[in-house]
Amino acid sequence: VHYEIGARGALGSLAYEAALFQADVDDQLVPFEDPAVPGRRFFRNAGRSRHRGVELGATWRPANALSIRGAFTMAGYEYVDYAVDGERFDGNTIPGVPARFLSATVTFQPAGTLGVALDQPLSAETWADDANTARADGWASTDVRAWALVRLGGAGFRPFASVRNLFDKNYVGSVVVNAAAGRYYEPAVGRWVV
Repeated sequence: VHYEIGARGALGSLAYEAALFQADVDDQLVPFEDPAVPGRRFFRNAGRSRHRGVELGATWRPANALSIRGAFTMAGYEYVDYAVDGERFDGNTIPGVPARFLSATVTFQPAGTLGVALDQPLSAETWADDANTARADGWASTDVRAWALVRLGGAGFRPFASVRNLFDKNYVGSVVVNAAAGRYYEPAVGRWVV
C-alpha cells in the first residue's frame, strides 16, 4: 500500500517539485547468498517493511544558456517484521539503498548546438546486510559531458563525449546485499571516457 502527496510549480525562473511518500510492504523479496552454493542468488520474504521519505527537485534557469538542476532524496527503508533462523531484524534499515542521495547538474548550452554539463552525485553510506553490521561509505563522483547538435538534411545527430569519475576516486559503487563470506562490496570504475 503506497501513499504519496506532492506539489510542483514555478517561481519565475525556478521550477520545483516535492513529494512525501510511504509504502507499507508485505512479503518484501530480500536477496541473499548461501555459502554452500557460491555465486548463486536466492530470495526470501520479509514479513513486513516500511519505506518512507521525501523527494525534492528544482531547476533554475538564470539565463537562456545556463540551467542548474538539483534533486535530493531522503528516505528510511526499514524492516517492521522480519526474522531469519530465529534472528530478528525488526527496526533494521533495509540494505542496498542509501538514506540520502543528492544529484546536481549544471548545463551550459550557449549556441543551441554546442553544450557542456557537469554532473555531481553524492550518496550517503549504504548498509549491505540485514543485520546492519556491514556498510559501504558514502561517496561523491564528478562527471563531465559535452555534445554538439549536427543536422544533415532533415535528420539531426547529437554526438557526445563524457568523462566519468573525473577525479579518479576510489569508492564502492554498489553492494551485493547479504553476500556470502563478506563479499558485499563492488568497486566503482575509475576515470573513464565514453
